[in-house]
Amino acid sequence: GGKTDKIKTTSPKSYYVRPSLGILSPNESINIHIILHPLQKFPANNKDKFLVNYAHTRLQHNSSTTELTKFWEN
Repeated sequence: GGKTDKIKTTSPKSYYVRPSLGILSPNESINIHIILHPLQKFPANNKDKFLVNYAHTRLQHNSSTTELTKFWEN
């Protein structure tokens, strides 16, 4: 087990966030890639935000995306 993380954005259709959820062991770190979808024009008053949620879990690294999604739904 360890921590399960989930990343949200105020504009989910504007960004690829990979990985958007996963499990980290104690003292583990990962790189999160946030990629902006191609736009005709980037808005000058862009106020998009990102939220990183985490919670302790008994799920393991090999847990399926379905198991992680169910964890966050509960």
